[in-house]
Amino acid sequence: AERRREMGIDDDSTHHDTNHHHDVVPKSTARVELERLLTNPAGGVLMSPFVDYTVESCTQPGSFTQYIKHDLIVNQSVIEEGLQYFDRLGDADVRRRESPVHRSLVGLPPLCLVVSEHEACFDQNKLLVDRARADGVRVTCGAWKYMCHVWPLLSMFIPEGRQACDFMVNWIRENCL
Repeated sequence: AERRREMGIDDDSTHHDTNHHHDVVPKSTARVELERLLTNPAGGVLMSPFVDYTVESCTQPGSFTQYIKHDLIVNQSVIEEGLQYFDRLGDADVRRRESPVHRSLVGLPPLCLVVSEHEACFDQNKLLVDRARADGVRVTCGAWKYMCHVWPLLSMFIPEGRQACDFMVNWIRENCL
């Protein structure tokens, strides 16, 4: 019984399998809390998300076409390779309907978004922030200059990556825990 308590399993948190009266399946407090969090997340953290699946977002003038000369991650070859996958999503109407920036965001939990002002997805991310705020979602946005797409993943190599990771972690501590 003591070991069960140490693992977060108490006698009140078990249920019996109705098919086999001898099987007892523990349902730990941690498991109940995890299920609650997965059902109703306290918030979401987004790192330079790709949120517009329309061909126009990748071909018309804007950050996606103009910043590829500076963005070390999303460059011309990535765009050329990636555009062919749009056909798999369906026609233009389906791609627009499925794009987060073109959908209702009502009811989403608070969001934290980090983006570089000089990366390919900047315009999409700006649209997402504006859309979320218009739909009543609380959004905290951290923007850095002269960074490539998903630069926080480079936190071991560049100080701005570490700063962005700290920004996200601090947001989680203040908003989700």
